[in-house]
Amino acid sequence: MSESRTGALAAAGLIPAIGYIRVSMMLEEKISPAIQRDSIESYAARRGYYIPPGMWPEGGWIEDLDVSGRTFQRKIMHAIAQVEKGTTKAILVWKYSRFGRNRTGNQLNLARVEAAGGELISSTEEVDARTAVGKLTRGVLMEIAAFESDRAGESWADAYQNRVARGLPPYGRAYFGYIRRGRMPHPLSPTHTLRDPSDGEERYEPDMESGAAEMHAELYETWVVDQNFASLARELNRRGFRTSGGLLWSAETVLQLMDRGFAAGLIRIHDPECACRRPSRCLRKVFRPGAHDALISSELWAKYQAFRAGKVIRRVRSVHHYVSFITCWHCDGGMHLKQESASFFCGSRARHDEEVCGSRHVPLRAVDEAVLGVLRGWAPEIEAAAAAVTVEPAQREKDVRRLTKELERVAADLDHQTILLTRRLIPEDSYLRTRDALLAEQQGFRESLRQLEVDSEEARISHRAARQVMDGLVAEWPSLGVLERRSLLMQVIERVSVEKPSYEQAWLWIYPTFEGGAKRVRLGGKAQMDRVIELVVQMLADAGGRSLGAGELRVSAGASSPTFNRAMRDLVSLGVVAREGAGPITRYMLLKPMSAQPTLDAVKTEIVRALVEMRGEMLGARELRMRVGATLPTFGRAVMVLAAEGVLAREGKGKLSRYRLVKRLRPGEHSERL
Repeated sequence: MSESRTGALAAAGLIPAIGYIRVSMMLEEKISPAIQRDSIESYAARRGYYIPPGMWPEGGWIEDLDVSGRTFQRKIMHAIAQVEKGTTKAILVWKYSRFGRNRTGNQLNLARVEAAGGELISSTEEVDARTAVGKLTRGVLMEIAAFESDRAGESWADAYQNRVARGLPPYGRAYFGYIRRGRMPHPLSPTHTLRDPSDGEERYEPDMESGAAEMHAELYETWVVDQNFASLARELNRRGFRTSGGLLWSAETVLQLMDRGFAAGLIRIHDPECACRRPSRCLRKVFRPGAHDALISSELWAKYQAFRAGKVIRRVRSVHHYVSFITCWHCDGGMHLKQESASFFCGSRARHDEEVCGSRHVPLRAVDEAVLGVLRGWAPEIEAAAAAVTVEPAQREKDVRRLTKELERVAADLDHQTILLTRRLIPEDSYLRTRDALLAEQQGFRESLRQLEVDSEEARISHRAARQVMDGLVAEWPSLGVLERRSLLMQVIERVSVEKPSYEQAWLWIYPTFEGGAKRVRLGGKAQMDRVIELVVQMLADAGGRSLGAGELRVSAGASSPTFNRAMRDLVSLGVVAREGAGPITRYMLLKPMSAQPTLDAVKTEIVRALVEMRGEMLGARELRMRVGATLPTFGRAVMVLAAEGVLAREGKGKLSRYRLVKRLRPGEHSERL
């Protein structure tokens, strides 16, 4: 939608709406986002709705790609929240099935939308939900969507059990060291395959020709000697082997490959006795005999398992504990860890994309502190959350009352239709259609009531299990290895996202795996250093000329050792405090009061003035900062802004940084700036 057109629609006072697009995980349901968007835009133009251009939160479009409709842990919740806030009046979807395929979730969240005065509209299934017939039609369409989801789930479960019974891995895929036979690529989807009648039944055969089978067996023989996954990854890459996705091997991917046990002639599946609702994340796995040939002996596999059970592994520097679930809040891309600075930065910068994300780096240490802080805060909250599932009756009783009333209404409608038939006021075929629709609606409400009880119990168990993991993770964090931390974090944290819109501000979004909202935590950085400087100066001033120990100051300021040390170096260089001693006996004493710090604009002005006086010569960063009289954080921000504006150039890094003026100023411009 063009800007001129949206501006005209907004000026016409049309109904504000959000366009929601969801692409299913099922192949037959993968409807292009472009098709859905075109249909929604066409409907909005015809019916007088206005969808702001662009993606949410700046615009009015929300997309969930390759996301199942069985859960409402999706971006659709942002749209529902906007309706409840009153900023939008409608949610437009391509079909009602895009909203969701969960009966309980559909009814509860649709009730939230309508209670807030909003409406859910399908661009291809035009029904007037303000009428009784319209509500019935919409309910039938949603029931059909839920039925299709149930049918697909049953088919998948049957296929899962069939594959396990035949000794095949439950998820058909390529396995390193083996060639998958009996399958051919799907012509419509590169990630799917079809049965190849010319190649017999599906099976896995050792890949002896490329040497992958021999290499796979060698991994176990080597690891039981030195327990080093990183060296195995380097050897695989050196010999030219790649993962099934065509990527280089890492210590993490080698560990996953070997723990799977496929080379021992086994298939690993989720424990059938486990009642959790997240089998893909659950750690309860069991092994079953596979139909493929083993590459290693059962004795070697048992030895490997014994070592792994004893956690005899080396820490791997190349793998951090947020691999695969730390993302950039601005572009949803992955974050990369820069080893030299121990900081995360957006993957768009790592790939040198043409359009680089506007985010900036954040230290790994700051992310760790934020995550541990949230885990400590969650621990006492989580018992209350678990209790609220059963003890807090407000929302649940409200839902029960609403569903009970709906059941009473459906029963009354059935009685009314029966009376109309007996009086011969409606034909029998019309009665049968209405009766079947009402019975389906009645069954849906009964299922929703039953599901409320099930969800209540499962949510309580989920919360308590998460509490146990959190307690152990926080207590044992310093002694855990990278891979152990990651394994435990993934049980309680779905993902973390870094939000850093400017140099001075940074937040971390932490999304839990259990029921609950995301936490947004301010990360430490330059702003934190300013706060530490202010607290330290105040404490030294209150000491009345006495010196205070470094440890006492750091603990009272609530700062980490790196942040505290940088702050004290800054104060010493400005001549505000004096340092006595070294190491654990270091003490500091106030020499003069801390003068009011100049603003960022004032520091920029003084930097330009100092460089103008140098007449094109270089000036060291330390000397330049001393002339300006600014703290290190403010000075750093000022030179960064001036460099971005092309006013100055920098040579060297760190303490060796030097600056010079590069932008010629017209007569009068310098005095105007100053």
